[in-house]
Amino acid sequence: MMKRYWVFMILALAIMVSGCATRRQMAETKIEIDWLRHEHREIMAAMTRIDSLLVAQNVGSKKLNAELKMSMSALEERMLLVESRLEDAGMLVNRAVETMEMKQPAPQATDSSDTTQAVGQVDHQKVYNMAYLDLTKGHYKLAIKGFEDYLESYSKTSLADNAVYWIGECHYILKNYPKSQKWYEKLINEYPKSEHMASARLKFAMSMYNQRYKTKSKQYFQDVVKDYPGTEEANQAAEMLRRYK
Repeated sequence: MMKRYWVFMILALAIMVSGCATRRQMAETKIEIDWLRHEHREIMAAMTRIDSLLVAQNVGSKKLNAELKMSMSALEERMLLVESRLEDAGMLVNRAVETMEMKQPAPQATDSSDTTQAVGQVDHQKVYNMAYLDLTKGHYKLAIKGFEDYLESYSKTSLADNAVYWIGECHYILKNYPKSQKWYEKLINEYPKSEHMASARLKFAMSMYNQRYKTKSKQYFQDVVKDYPGTEEANQAAEMLRRYK
């Protein structure tokens, strides 16, 4: 279009100089020149808009990438929770079988303490199951309260470490990282043989990391990689360590 613009300009000048142009030719030439000027302005404006869009798209892409990373992190955390729930569900099935066996008719016991112990076993299982049901429904605050009530009355039972772990998980999901760190640390210190130990140590480090204690948390990630090689927890700890680079 720019080439066409200058061609018409030259023609217009030639016509005016030669004096051979009619008034109609002069009018048409002027209209054409005005139109070309308008087109030029429109093209320049469009190019400016495109440049602005490209800049905005670049910024938007960075934001999108950040959002995708956050979404992936959230999905990974959710997957951990699902896997832990499946593991815990298996334990619940075993506990339920044991409870059913306890409800079967048994020979008359001469010691009343045996009966009291069996009833207590059923009661504490019921309290735990109610708290766990709230957890599976996403009622995390209710689950925290239920597990805390469980620990208050049944801190010496075989499910106590699970209750501690799930309280930490609920706080972590709610992004209350100081409290999740506290409960993971409680499990690590008080229940060293817990089957949730690897996950608790990983989440303890992640709770610290999310509080921006990145230097301190680095060592804990390294410990998880070293102590639990080949596990999902070790893989996630290794992924967190790559962020330091």
